[in-house]
Amino acid sequence: MERALAMKRVWLLLGVFSAVSVAVGAPLMAISALKLQYVPLAILTLFVLHGVWGMPFYFIAYSRERATLRLLPYISGAVGVSYGELGARVGMTAEGARRIAERALKKGYITLGKNRLILAKNGDKIS
Repeated sequence: MERALAMKRVWLLLGVFSAVSVAVGAPLMAISALKLQYVPLAILTLFVLHGVWGMPFYFIAYSRERATLRLLPYISGAVGVSYGELGARVGMTAEGARRIAERALKKGYITLGKNRLILAKNGDKIS
């Protein structure tokens, strides 16, 4: 669960950085263009492009991590529980709960134990 929290923070910070780079970079780009300063203009153009194209991807990844974190506490104690029941506990469909559980298993947030899912620790890998 700690790894999922860390990834959530990373995606949020990257999304906020991208939003700030657009908000600050665009006016500074105009100022450097008016003063005919081409090197700062080129650098600011890269920041603005990174913000415009990267921001949606970062916030989508952040929302996926939030959904995973919402479901992880219920997955950890699930023995003989269907995806529909797991999804109903957090307000999502059975298909959504299945996708999130598979993604969490693939990323190493949870591991398969004896007849149940167990939350993975920081250094655990799925073999």
